[in-house]
Amino acid sequence: MRRKLEVVSGIILVVILVLLWPAAGDVAPLPRKLPPLLVLKTADVSGSSFGGSTPELPPGRGFEGDLYAWYGPGQPMPNLTNWGYNRYPVISPDGNYVAYASEPEKTAPWSVSGRQAVNLWVHNIVTGEGFRIAEQPPNANYYDHSAPPIYTTRPQPAWSPDSRSLAWGEIDQEIPRPGGNGTQWVYQLVIYDLATRSQRVIVPSLNGLQLITDGTVVDWGPAGILLASANAEPYSTLDGVDIYDPEGKPLLHRMLTGYGKLCWYEPALAAIWVTDDGKQLAHVCVLDADGSPQELLIDPVSGEVTRQSGALERYSLTAPEGIGLFLTPAQDAPSRLEWNMFIPGTPPVKVDTLSQNNFPLRVAAIAPDGHHAAFLTDQGIKVYDDNGQITPVDIPLHEYQVIVWIGWGPTGWRIRHP
Repeated sequence: MRRKLEVVSGIILVVILVLLWPAAGDVAPLPRKLPPLLVLKTADVSGSSFGGSTPELPPGRGFEGDLYAWYGPGQPMPNLTNWGYNRYPVISPDGNYVAYASEPEKTAPWSVSGRQAVNLWVHNIVTGEGFRIAEQPPNANYYDHSAPPIYTTRPQPAWSPDSRSLAWGEIDQEIPRPGGNGTQWVYQLVIYDLATRSQRVIVPSLNGLQLITDGTVVDWGPAGILLASANAEPYSTLDGVDIYDPEGKPLLHRMLTGYGKLCWYEPALAAIWVTDDGKQLAHVCVLDADGSPQELLIDPVSGEVTRQSGALERYSLTAPEGIGLFLTPAQDAPSRLEWNMFIPGTPPVKVDTLSQNNFPLRVAAIAPDGHHAAFLTDQGIKVYDDNGQITPVDIPLHEYQVIVWIGWGPTGWRIRHP
């Protein structure tokens, strides 16, 4: 039933794509050629400990909700999903798909602390088709504590550079610890092929303790599949980075002990690919003893580690010469990041986003044309263009509804030098 609802929603989405935009009063509509701004909003969080009249992101796991498509001021806003328990969307490099994590029907809402059973779905933005790419084992055991737990936990997936595959690190099982003192999780690296609609485990046991109970977030670039591992004590202290090829062959295992705790709570920023002067490098950020962030670049072939010079910039993969976004530490809290927008030919300017925000990647998006960027603020979503015009995004919300993610076009990371 759920899949049928998502297909129907997709048909509505395709119909909206071909409609002409009427005038929207004194607010200029966006160019018709732009794809929709995607929004993930909750159904209702009034029963949550984070409920309140001021929209904010939770300090732990993100809220779950449904995906909607915003086409411009005064336009209908169809929903792409109807489930209500979806999270961690990520747009493919070609802009045609959005993948996301989703809670299984048998466990929603999840009522047990600790790691959570998670499925993965892909939605075709162009055709409206939605399909599941990873589900739970047939013998899953979620709540019967008299037997070992059997279910799979997964994080946000990562797209391959050609948009034909996805990868993620999942927790597939718990095994006894050496000496019999409790259990430990087993992490494995998985790849899914869109053409064959099949998945395979390419690394059955990943190095080190991974960063979060939702599984291992990876980043996939031309140089391979990148992930960071951490030590148990002190928690989230960087241990090293690993790079694998799509067949699971280890390309690099670089220990990085002694550098300190990872900077950002955002799991997707733990280890990312960046381009610096045309060369792809692995990027991690650690905190010095005084709490100051230090960004490191790692050569994927030699393993050489250097201190980053220049600014980490998020840019549009389809319009790399357009608007760029910079993350800088907040003055009142160095571990929290703020967005700055760079329009070619003008100095960077700070952009207001949510005041309570530990997840910077979820509150900013760049349009595929490189001329527009959207930000989630305490006053709602605002769209900026490179001419200085600001367009408010009017999205109806219930009293306790919140928006927890926005996405527009595919983006990448690079180092911009003065």
